[in-house]
Amino acid sequence: MSKKLKLGLVCAVTVSALSATASAQMTRNTIEHLAVMPAAHSFNVVRPLSVGTPIYFNTFQNYAIGNTSVGGADDPLNAVYAVFGSDSQSSVYVTAGFADPVPPPGVNSNGSTTDGCHHSHLAWAVYQYGVRRIGATSIPTVKLYSSTGEIGRRMINGQEVNDGTPNAACVVTSDPDSIYSGLESFTWGATNQRVSMVPQGWGIVFTPQFVIVAAQAANHGWGNCGRFLCYPGVQVFAMRFGL
Repeated sequence: MSKKLKLGLVCAVTVSALSATASAQMTRNTIEHLAVMPAAHSFNVVRPLSVGTPIYFNTFQNYAIGNTSVGGADDPLNAVYAVFGSDSQSSVYVTAGFADPVPPPGVNSNGSTTDGCHHSHLAWAVYQYGVRRIGATSIPTVKLYSSTGEIGRRMINGQEVNDGTPNAACVVTSDPDSIYSGLESFTWGATNQRVSMVPQGWGIVFTPQFVIVAAQAANHGWGNCGRFLCYPGVQVFAMRFGL
């Protein structure tokens, strides 16, 4: 059984200047200041979690199943949401990734190698929705828990290798790039999070009820969407643990 989460809460996006990430990936500032789960959003179904039972949730971006560049990568509308419910005596492990693997390197008609791995971007944030109680007053509240920026790189046996290396997997991760410089603005945070649902505070107590994952996968120069910038599917993984 599912239920609708009606937040009606808007956190303003304050982007004073778009950084270099804006053309390819949602910026950290934007993913951390989203208008979280407007009531009319099509992805606001709460998925209850049972202890030890994982949920793999595949979703797609808002526009034409993720296949257009409407609004650009830094447009807050170009994010998708997954909502997971748990109780106060638990924690929730979450991570996000591409729903489909990044294609292997290819060869142009002139014989040169092409590789879209480093053009594969992922930005995602974890929010907690719950109730903040001040005396007898209860206030619905959304709190940012964490955010993560990731970019693809070719890997063999856990070691990064040059783009175009045959048989090398494309791993999308927030780890620093060990070969190519100038990519620091694309990577931050951890590739997974364990979110405590225990009530927080004293006097003013915040009781988490749901974990909200907001995510955007983006790629440019590949993706077969008919545009330079494409939004492929996102897979969100969640599992509940007891304390």
